[in-house]
Amino acid sequence: MQSTVIGIDPSWTLTNPTGICVMQRYGGLWHVMESFVDVINTNSIRTQIKMWQTDNTTVAVDAPLWIPNQIGIRNCDRQIIKDYHKFKIGVYPCNKTIANKRNWKTTSIRKVLSQEGYSEAANHGLAYFETYPHPALVNILDLKERPLYKKGDLTSRYSALSSIGKLLLNRVTNGNPKVRPDKLLLQLLQPEFDTLSLKTFKSAEDQFDAFVCAYCAAYWSDLGISQSTIVGDMSAGLMIFPQPISHH
Repeated sequence: MQSTVIGIDPSWTLTNPTGICVMQRYGGLWHVMESFVDVINTNSIRTQIKMWQTDNTTVAVDAPLWIPNQIGIRNCDRQIIKDYHKFKIGVYPCNKTIANKRNWKTTSIRKVLSQEGYSEAANHGLAYFETYPHPALVNILDLKERPLYKKGDLTSRYSALSSIGKLLLNRVTNGNPKVRPDKLLLQLLQPEFDTLSLKTFKSAEDQFDAFVCAYCAAYWSDLGISQSTIVGDMSAGLMIFPQPISHH
């Protein structure tokens, strides 16, 4: 039975570009089928999901899909701070007050997925979950601190993205789950620019993060709960990403 994973790195207001990466599994390997960045709304996200959906499809989203708390931060965010502070990983405070004030649309993605028959953290069929690329990368690459491609001047950020992309390329083409090495994967993890600008770099960064989300979905699809880190719970907000490799 064919399996599909979709990684989404959305603009939280859906007014800036959103990154999407799709992979499908053939012959024991995950193949990158599509990767793009565009300004899209929830209807466009629905269209993309339906276009690629197979009987087993897992969607992983780098954004708060469920925000039940009126103020403060979610329990899962608090746990991330506790567990990953030593890796210099933080979280953006998520609550209804901030979400409404800043017109976040991320919870609408959850509604779309539910309407299309997806269940949160299901272990087969149509599944979805919230994920977080930084702890995922720390865990699967055994890093000492979070990747630094989000901070600093453009040259530094590009250097950091290239370095972490090289490590990730080696991991995903030799580890488990295994991704087929091809031109599209190389473009995602080792991007090159005719002219480096904030716009071109941000596009590459969004596609990189969407790929990490898709890989987290592949991890869940192939290896399930036994090799996954689950932070929080469904009632108050849930994140899933791979366990540290030291736990395998």
